[in-house]
Amino acid sequence: MATAFLILTTRCNRRCSYCFYETGYQDRGDQKLTLEVDEALLCLLGRSRIDKLILTGGEPLLLPGIVETVRLAAGRGFFTLLLTNAELLTPDLLERLVGAGLRAISISLDSIVEGPEDKAPWRSLELVAARRDLSCAVITPISRRNLSALPGIMERISGLGLYILLQPVFAPNRFS
Repeated sequence: MATAFLILTTRCNRRCSYCFYETGYQDRGDQKLTLEVDEALLCLLGRSRIDKLILTGGEPLLLPGIVETVRLAAGRGFFTLLLTNAELLTPDLLERLVGAGLRAISISLDSIVEGPEDKAPWRSLELVAARRDLSCAVITPISRRNLSALPGIMERISGLGLYILLQPVFAPNRFS
């Protein structure tokens, strides 16, 4: 499949130290910047033989029109995958996204700890794992901060029956 990553927004509800916006390697620019996905863009991508769209950001779930974006893309025959931190994923929103044609979701997860200071989306992962109509992978950045937690993270994700992708963090020493 030919794939296009569509950065729908530079806005995010987190400030992960390893994010390319936070490391200084990429300027976040205008915090209100959004990519309007419309028929013209989808037609152009289709003519370019793109058939898989990865919808990402920032955090794409911050966009009020994310369900309609998925519906438009899926309606044009694109395999749609959402790349998210899943903090904003609710059962209702997940149902609407899948109903709109979402085929896969990748969820970023870097911690096994749950609590007020940590935003690990375990409830969202459990919601997604319960579905058989949606492919899911968990992307876990590897850094010095979570190295000792990796076995527990991997065991818990495996216990949910989800795939895990370990991704080494590329960040200056002061961020990792």
